[in-house]
Amino acid sequence: MEPISRFVVLLSFLVLMGAAFSQDQDPGSALDELKRLRDDAEAELVWKVVEGGDRAAAEGLVEAYGLMASTWMRREIIRALPRFDGKTGAEKPALDHLFSVAQTS
Repeated sequence: MEPISRFVVLLSFLVLMGAAFSQDQDPGSALDELKRLRDDAEAELVWKVVEGGDRAAAEGLVEAYGLMASTWMRREIIRALPRFDGKTGAEKPALDHLFSVAQTS
């Protein structure tokens, strides 16, 4: 097997392992990892937190927004917060934060 072929096989394996790991991650641990990694986190973690759909997830994303320094990650959180609209208990902190950001921007 040529070295380039081995590299492609290894890279494919690592990508599949990463995808399998991220699919198994629950929203609570995704939030913890998002807060820990901050701007070094992948944007997919934000969307994994949204899957929780509860008040703790919404409040966690609002808290994580304050931890982020990059415009990119703040934008991802802002894009995710409307997903809590209509979810009892979760919509107030999410939409209040959106309103606050809109006022100050």
